Amino acid sequence: YSALGAELVKKNSSAKVVSTIHALAERKGHISTGIQNWLISNSDAVITVSQWEENLVREHFDVNNVCLKTIYNGTNMTYTGDYERNLITFAGRLERKKGCDIFLEAIAQIGTKSIRKFGKSIVIAGGGSEEAKLHLLAEKLGIDDICHFVGEISHEEVGNVLAHPSIHVVPSRHEPFGLSAIEAMAKGAFTIVSNVGGLPETLISQDIGKCIQSENVDALASNIMDILENPIREDKRKILGESVSARFSWKVVAEETYRLYQSLLTEKRTN
Repeated sequence: YSALGAELVKKNSSAKVVSTIHALAERKGHISTGIQNWLISNSDAVITVSQWEENLVREHFDVNNVCLKTIYNGTNMTYTGDYERNLITFAGRLERKKGCDIFLEAIAQIGTKSIRKFGKSIVIAGGGSEEAKLHLLAEKLGIDDICHFVGEISHEEVGNVLAHPSIHVVPSRHEPFGLSAIEAMAKGAFTIVSNVGGLPETLISQDIGKCIQSENVDALASNIMDILENPIREDKRKILGESVSARFSWKVVAEETYRLYQSLLTEKRTN
């Protein structure tokens, strides 16, 4: 409907059309690709949620007459105090592309004995088509006693969960941006992300996060273990968390969007 609306506005008025692409179709020839092309061709400006995604749009669509602008997603999550950091967390849809199975394999490699030695538990927040399969995988790997699947929870509850992790993991196989990464870092959690899509763009400092090769269980396990053995001081987590909140605040998103709108309106008056 957004593509149809864009075409109708374009044909019947002088208003500027601004579209936001949150995720491109993962398979070439998918019907979504045609719809997105329809939408983009009737837009004066297109907002993408990462530079990686902007590059994809440039590669796959005709954007010669379109203003492309990357504006990252925002978060209202902030560092909220010196909580007991007794968790290693994953938050996201339980689908193959999110890579929760990679996380479980890494935890199994570290071993339940080591996880317990450091006083940690594993919390997996989210629901999806692979939930039952992941429960079985945790059982098969012998880590089901330390893995807590809390299911699909509200955004407020996600914030409560992310206040406690020492480490948060985003091991996606595909990710246009990576909202849970910036939310966790804003809360002060050291966050390990895979080097796919827009995830590397979420890391503003190597002191609060690390980017590793996608689907590399050994690298994920090694980096989790490194942070367990060399924990970050809470005062440093606070400073880094506040810097992430400032960079990805909704205020910043609003200001960047406003400037884009203003540039289009100025162009309209000039023409």
